[in-house]
Amino acid sequence: YAIAEIWNSVIVSLYNNHLLSAKQMAKMLYEVSPGDDGKTQTVNEPRYFITQEDVGAATAGLFGSARFHYSEEVSRRLSFFAHSLANGMPEPVPVQNMPTFTVMVPHYSEKMLMSLSELIKVSDTTSDVTLLEYLKFLYPTDWENFVIENRMLDNGDGVNDVESDYPEKRANPVEEELFNAIGFRKMDPKFVLRTRVWASLRTQTLYRTVDGFHNYYNALKVLYRAENAADHATEQDLEDTAHYLANRKFKMLLAMQRYQKFSQ
Repeated sequence: YAIAEIWNSVIVSLYNNHLLSAKQMAKMLYEVSPGDDGKTQTVNEPRYFITQEDVGAATAGLFGSARFHYSEEVSRRLSFFAHSLANGMPEPVPVQNMPTFTVMVPHYSEKMLMSLSELIKVSDTTSDVTLLEYLKFLYPTDWENFVIENRMLDNGDGVNDVESDYPEKRANPVEEELFNAIGFRKMDPKFVLRTRVWASLRTQTLYRTVDGFHNYYNALKVLYRAENAADHATEQDLEDTAHYLANRKFKMLLAMQRYQKFSQ
């Protein structure tokens, strides 16, 4: 169970960063279900590794199939995770006994979050390419997954329909063009913010730094769940305790360095 919990957290993080589509994520997750006695749990391997349709992909590499479009970041993260398992590590102490620690992030004049105008305007007189277009060129698969998710959210379908990465397109080609161009079809603040966040996570912003360090919090929760799943009667109790301990053990401090520029 602990292995499945940790592996699933890695795969879900790839999906949340739009490095994997919903369909890819579903096929790469361990399936955990209650046992017949109601006390034990049954763990089934990810379908991607055992289904006959992916045999060709398995022989070509983890993402060697044409069905599995991927970014190099997926390969890098999974390779790093796999190699780390072979490193000699001392016996860890339980999460409850870990010392608390604080990460301090200095901030002076770095961009916090990209604005929509900064993403879609041409700022260089020598080029007519916007920053968003450049990022889409650098991360085509990430953008594709992002647009698919936005289209499903806009349709009201949520993001749980993983049988198809490509939901039925709208009859209006103008709306489809807007989705592909900026990630949304109307100036809804929720969708505008999603595009800003997607771009900010792929540029030098304070948001990207904070989001990266926040993984310490996520890791502490995963470790606690892996170590103590059998000690809790309900899933909600396990989640609440993991949340409480992660908040106790990890703090993040943003250190503003421009106080002299503030007025009274």
